[in-house]
Order: sequence, then structure tokens, then C-alpha cells
Amino acid sequence: MSSSSYSLSRRGFMLTASAGLLSACAVDKPLAALAAREYDSTGASPFGALSPVTDPSTGLDLLQLPEGFSYSTYGWKGDEMTTGGPTPGAHDGMAVVGQRASDGAWILIRNHELRRGDTIAAGAGVYDGHLYEGGVLDDEDAITLGGGCTRLFYKDGVWLGAEPALGGTYRNCSGGPTPWGSWLSAEEIIFDGREHGGALHGYVFEVPAEGEASARPIVDMGLFRHEAVAVDPRSSTVYLTEDNKAASGLYKFVPHDRSGQLGSLEAGGTLYMLAIEDEPLCDLGDAEEGDRYRAHWVEIADPNALPEVVDVWGATSGKSGPFMQGEAQGAGIFSRLEGAWFQDGALYFADTDGGAAEEGVIWKYVPDADEQGGELIAIFVSRFSEETDAPDNLCLNPRGQLFFCEDGGHMPERVMGVTQDGQVFAFAANNVVLSEADIAAMGRDGVIGAHDYRASEWAGAGFSPDGQTFFVNIQGPGITFAITGPWEKWA
Repeated sequence: MSSSSYSLSRRGFMLTASAGLLSACAVDKPLAALAAREYDSTGASPFGALSPVTDPSTGLDLLQLPEGFSYSTYGWKGDEMTTGGPTPGAHDGMAVVGQRASDGAWILIRNHELRRGDTIAAGAGVYDGHLYEGGVLDDEDAITLGGGCTRLFYKDGVWLGAEPALGGTYRNCSGGPTPWGSWLSAEEIIFDGREHGGALHGYVFEVPAEGEASARPIVDMGLFRHEAVAVDPRSSTVYLTEDNKAASGLYKFVPHDRSGQLGSLEAGGTLYMLAIEDEPLCDLGDAEEGDRYRAHWVEIADPNALPEVVDVWGATSGKSGPFMQGEAQGAGIFSRLEGAWFQDGALYFADTDGGAAEEGVIWKYVPDADEQGGELIAIFVSRFSEETDAPDNLCLNPRGQLFFCEDGGHMPERVMGVTQDGQVFAFAANNVVLSEADIAAMGRDGVIGAHDYRASEWAGAGFSPDGQTFFVNIQGPGITFAITGPWEKWA
């Protein structure tokens, strides 16, 4: 990516940076091979080549997977939930957050990145159930907000049901699980509906594994276009990514209550934005593989500050309020931050169109023991779309192996992995092509359209705690998958 108009060139910095800054931390296993790696279009996959695999419930070849892997589907857009009402569409962030007390089933919470639609209710906490008049939100008709979350239940390879979990929110994109068994759902929008009888949007909400959500925004986590959330289990510090083209920051929220229990984050805290030592306004969107920085954090005094522009309809544009405060203190600037995951003492996160080719960067941040600073490393930078096209949601399995979803329009979109020697490989490919006859045979007429969905994004990647089931969504037409197979092949 070219340098931002309001940041210094990353390459200019590299010419003047001290050797001590660039060699401060030990080389990661995958990092050592990155500079010399060569892309193998056949895939350096430890699992082998991909081929179409049939979904047993529909008889359709919806995915391409390595030999020995299989899957089941559940919670398609429009399917009736256990508590009644249709499953919302636009499936996005998701994770296993706990086990159901009654039967030990895994509980997953899934986001729905919707703007308009029926409010997800009937047992869900609802934040903003207002009926917005025609003209608001660029819609001629009066609408309610359709974003929110649903819960899914899975045990011993069988899907057991689904129910609403949060409603009245707007474009719930990603988020993340907490170590204490809840889900943090993030709105990827800033919208001020207060002048129209509604609420201010652009927040993070906590959703419990069981029971009704409080539907209270965690205001101190900031008002911006949220993407993902990741929690350090040692301190309850929360890391947050911002997805706002060329004006995106990486944030951390330090809670007042570090007890690590449901509701503790709602007591508030202090928000910070990442900055690079000795380089104010560092252009981190221009990353190259192997780049290393010493980082520190600058405090955001008013996390609820409005963005640059708010029009009469409540729509917003420009830089977010938290970003402008961080920028004024020299914070680092990313392109568009997306997925995030914290594991084994490190934060992994994606800049979806970072790098010279604007095809994406995977970063690793290792906080110091006192969390006042840390080491930031660009562990992977895509060189062209066939290698990786716009990394988005990402996760590590219990063995510490990294998987990430694509969201760049590649045909087909893929779930990728990164081997210990720095090779990227395709683990799964979207193979969803639905004809009118297919849809009729499934009984989903009028809910899902006939279409070639292979360029639809993957989202919500995450493993069961035992590492044996990989859960993931395809956003369009809206399907959740549970994938199992010989994971031990990746030693």
C-alpha cells in the first residue's frame, strides 16, 4: 500500500531505524523462513490437495476439502430457530464460548452483519428496537435494525438447536470470545440514531453463553467501526481492531474490574491506541514481511467522541473520534484491521489490504510483562491474490496452528493456513453454487436466491476446545459449517 497522506513512509523509517530496534526479539519459527519462501500454487498443505466434498444433509458439494475431511451444515439463513422465528442472514464472527449446563453441548455465539431486518428478539436482550422512519439509513421504508447474535448448540457431531442472543444492533461483524465464557459482539458502523428516536451505534456488547444479554454497550471500548476483539486471559486486557480505510488503529482496553467474569467489562476502563517508538504516525499499512517494531500505547481520553462527520440522518464518515485522539499523539496507522486472536501470550491480527500488493498482512504483537509496551512483527505479507486475498477472521487451534479466512472476492474464497516454515496453504475452498432446483429441493424457496456464492467471504473461524471440530461460516447465503477430519496430519 502507498503511504498515507497523514503518516510517514514505513520505508523511510526503515532506512533510519536503529539496528537495536529491528533485532530486539527472537525470530519466530514461521518468521525465519518467510523472506526466502516461494509460493507453491499447488499448496504446501500438510493435509493434501482439495476436492469437492458432499454435504450429507443437502447432497450438494458445498466445500472443497482435503481427503479424509467431512462436514455438516446448520443454521442456514431462514431456517427456523428452536425458539421460533427465522435464522438471520449475513453470518459473520463466531466462536465456541462454553458448554450448556443441561447436557454439556458446545455453545457457539454467531454474529449477523445486518443493517435492516426483523429485530432479533424472543429471549434476546435488545439494545435499539426503534422503528426508524423512511429516509433514515438511506431506506425509503420504515425499518428496524436487524443486526445481532444467535446461539447454536452442538454435541457429539450433532447440531441440537439455535436461539436468539442479542438484537437491535447494527452490522455486528466480528468480535471475540472471553476466557470466562461469553462473547463480545462488535458493531462495524458508527450511526447516530438519537435524533430519530433511536440510539448511538458503534460499540461492543457482551453476550453470555446462557441467559439474556444485558444489551448494554461497553462505551469505554470506543465508538468506532469495530471489527474483532481478543482478550488476554492473564490480565483481562481486551485488544480491539478498527476497520476504517487508511484510518484504522489497534486499541487495547484495560478494565477497571479485572476479575474476569460476566459483566466485569461493563464497569468501564481505559482505552489506548498503539503507537510505534521513535516514529510518530508510523505507516503500518505499508508493511513488509519481517518488519519489527517496539510499540507503546497512548491513552484515548474520550473513547465516546463522535467521528469527523455526522450528517442529519445520523450517518457518519471520516476518521473516528478515538482515532483522531490517537493520531494527535502520534499513534500508528494501519489500513483496515480485521480479525484478531490472543493465544500463548501473543495477539495475532490481520490488516486486510495492507502490504505493497494491498493483499493483506498478518501481524503478531507480544506484550511486555507489564503490558506498557511490546514487540510488533509482520509475520506474513501476501504478495498477490492467489497467494492470499484479503485475510479477515483468524484463529489458532489448541496446538497453536494459525488459520485465517479470505474476504477479497477471490474465486473461490478460501480458508488458509500458515505452516511452521512460513508457507501458506489452502485448507478449504468455498464451493457453494445453488440453482433454483437445489433451493427447491432443500425447501428454502423465497429465502435464498439461486447464485454462484463461491466469492462470498468466510467468517467466524474457530475450533472446539478439544481441537477436533473447526466451526466456520460462509456469509452468503448464510451457512454454518462444522468440519472434522485428520487434524493430526499437521504435525
